[in-house]
Amino acid sequence: RSAAPPSLRAFKKSPPHLSPRLPFQPPFAAVDDAEKHAADTLAGRPTLAGIHAILQKFLMAQHRLNYLLADGHGAHGLKEVIRSYFDLAQIHVAPLEEAYRGRSVFPVREDGSLYMSLAAF
Repeated sequence: RSAAPPSLRAFKKSPPHLSPRLPFQPPFAAVDDAEKHAADTLAGRPTLAGIHAILQKFLMAQHRLNYLLADGHGAHGLKEVIRSYFDLAQIHVAPLEEAYRGRSVFPVREDGSLYMSLAAF
C-alpha cells in the first residue's frame, strides 16, 4: 500500500513539469542542459529545471556583480548599486515574468490538497 495520497497515486510517472527531477540543490548548483531547459521554459514549456536554470544564472550574475562592487568597480553610491541590481533582474528575471504573466506556470491542483510554496517564506 502506498503512503501517497490518492491524487498522486494516479500518476504512473511524474507530471511533465517535474521532469527532469532535480536533487535538492544550493542556489549556485549547475543544471545539466541549463540553456535548453531555460529556453524551453521561456517558450511556454516550463520545468522546475528550467526555472532553476534561469534563477541560478541570475544569482551567479548578481554574485559576480557583488564582487565587482566590493572591489570598487562599477556603481558607486546606493542608487547606482540598486540600479545595477534592477538591470540584472531586467535581463534575467523579467523574461520569465513576461512569459507567464497573468497565468499559472504549472497546472493548478484541484484535488482538495493543500500546497504551500517555500518561496512564500
